[in-house]
Amino acid sequence: TFDGYYMFHRTRSNFFKYARNDFYLREKDRNDLRKKIAIDILAAARRFGDPDRVILALDSGSWRNEIDLSYRAQRVPDPLFNWEVFWQIVEEAIKDLESIGVYPFKVNNLEADDIIHLWSKYLFKKGEHCVIISNDRDMQQLVDYNNGSASIIVWDNNSRSQKIVVSDSNISSLPHANYIRKLFEDSILHRLDPISFVFRKILAGDGSDNISQVYSFTDPISNKVHNITESKLDQIEKSFKKMYLSINIDKIYEYKSYRKDLAISIISSFRQPLKEEVILQVMNKINVNIKLIHLDRKYIPPLLLAEFDMLLDEAERKMPKMLKVENLKLINNGRV
Repeated sequence: TFDGYYMFHRTRSNFFKYARNDFYLREKDRNDLRKKIAIDILAAARRFGDPDRVILALDSGSWRNEIDLSYRAQRVPDPLFNWEVFWQIVEEAIKDLESIGVYPFKVNNLEADDIIHLWSKYLFKKGEHCVIISNDRDMQQLVDYNNGSASIIVWDNNSRSQKIVVSDSNISSLPHANYIRKLFEDSILHRLDPISFVFRKILAGDGSDNISQVYSFTDPISNKVHNITESKLDQIEKSFKKMYLSINIDKIYEYKSYRKDLAISIISSFRQPLKEEVILQVMNKINVNIKLIHLDRKYIPPLLLAEFDMLLDEAERKMPKMLKVENLKLINNGRV
């Protein structure tokens, strides 16, 4: 499952290291970029031999802006770049890929993150292996493993930081991780606990999506701002696990008592007074961040889920069950 937005911009960044400034005026350069987008995706897919499905997840607005208007508000496109022409070329490349078996998938007001999350969990429940290709750290919360019968891994194929992320939930993940290491000898292998990962991200926020952390305070004497650091996260996580033995994001979201205890743990880690209004503010921010960061069906509006499920059923009926090797080999001679 490809993060389309990431792949398109990855190709654009590499292409414009060498392209002429007047490329928009040259038909050849436009065709070269169109071909390069498709070839980069096919080259990545070919690493897996003959996959059953290749899904291209596409952005189409976001329901999260209804929760927080500032969500991703800091992302302003370069005004000097001709985005209109670029996206026209992308659309042509998507049609090329679709013609040889890649399935582009888009739902209005769902982000590519949502598409990837819903597809990967659907395939995992069916007992299939799924590889997510993206450099978005949000995807790492999706890694999963089921005793060899199914898995979800993330491959960040960014040329500067290639890495494979796998679940480290139990010892049985080790042979799977070794297989992945052999398949991607040029990538660094990372193991993580997806629950801990998303818990810490909910508290710390995500600057890349303009999501602020759940708590900070300014020292009235020094005017220094105290934020939630990695060491604070360690302290908060340890304290919360001591109370509840494990972390359950659903319970934090659903039960006020869990959320209040977490808010108290956070404020106490800064040795600040436990004022009721501050506790309530932190509790509310925790729930907002859970909706913005935690990828789970329960937070997606029901109408969007219904549309996704309908389109997924349709895709499964008509999607080619195999991306043919001969189509992938077209990258050898530069044809799509």
